[in-house]
Amino acid sequence: MTASRARDAALARDLYESGHTIHYVAGLLGRSYGGTRDLLILAGTTLRSQGARRRQPA
Repeated sequence: MTASRARDAALARDLYESGHTIHYVAGLLGRSYGGTRDLLILAGTTLRSQGARRRQPA
């Protein structure tokens, strides 16, 4: 992995884990959604479920 890719992966992880979406992080990094998702996986990030709203028990 190149130094710039490692730096982008660490930045993407930090932003995503602080609550930002993959789309937001991709926009900041100037990368595609898929490329940013790959960086997050490479950085060992646990991805949140997509668009899932937590439901309260009845």
